[in-house]
Amino acid sequence: MKSVALGGREALGHVRGLGGGVAARAVLAQAWSVKRELELACAVAERPQLPSARVEVEMVETDPTSFDGFDDELRHATGLEYGQALRRVLVCRAGIRGLHVASDEDGRPMYTQWLLDSGERDRLRARIAGPWRALQQDEAIVEFAYTFREHRGKGVMAAGMGALVEIGARRGAGRVFTYVRPDNTPSLRGCAKVGFLPSAVVSTSFRLGFHRVRFTDVDDETSAQWASAVAPRA
Repeated sequence: MKSVALGGREALGHVRGLGGGVAARAVLAQAWSVKRELELACAVAERPQLPSARVEVEMVETDPTSFDGFDDELRHATGLEYGQALRRVLVCRAGIRGLHVASDEDGRPMYTQWLLDSGERDRLRARIAGPWRALQQDEAIVEFAYTFREHRGKGVMAAGMGALVEIGARRGAGRVFTYVRPDNTPSLRGCAKVGFLPSAVVSTSFRLGFHRVRFTDVDDETSAQWASAVAPRA
C-alpha cells in the first residue's frame, strides 16, 4: 500500500507552510490529545431538495493519485488552512478512492470531497487516524470537504455535498455519515442544508502513537450547539 509518510526535506517545507506554532501543536496533538467531533447522519430517503449554488456544481469522480488541485492551495495557504489542504494531499497520496471534484468553467477545482463505501472506509482507517465508523453495505461516508479559496462564499459546499449524497443514493446508500468539529459553524450549516442531523459525539484519543475512537450519545450541550449553529440568521 502506498505510504503517506513525508520525507525529511518535504516535511521541513510543510513545517514552514504551517508555521512553527501550528506545526508544534499538531505534533503534540498526535502524541497526546482528545479530538471531539460530531457525527452527522443523513437519511437519504428523507433528504431535502438538492441545494443550489451561485455557480453550477457537478461532482465528477477523479483519480486521487493524479489530482494535483491542492498544490496551488499549499502555495498560498498558511497555518491551519495549510494543514487542511495538506491532510487532503495525504489522503490523495494514500490512494483512497471516492474523490469527487467540482470544477469551474475554466477547469479549476472549486470543491472536493470523498464518497467512501465500506471498503474504502476500511482502507482509509488503516492509513490515517480518524473517527469513521464501520459501515454496513447500505451506508456511506462523505468526508474531507474542501472549498477552494477563489470559490468560497458561493454555496458550493452544500451543493457539492448534496450532489455527492445523491450519487451515494444512486449506488444504494440508505444512510450517509460525515464528521464535523462542533465549533465549525459554516460546515455545520452546510451539512444541515443537505439533510444531516447529529447522530453521535465521537472522541478520538491519541496516546503516544496509538489512538482510540469512542462514540457517545448526543447530549443536551451538543444539541444546543447544533441548534445555535444552524439557526436561521437574522
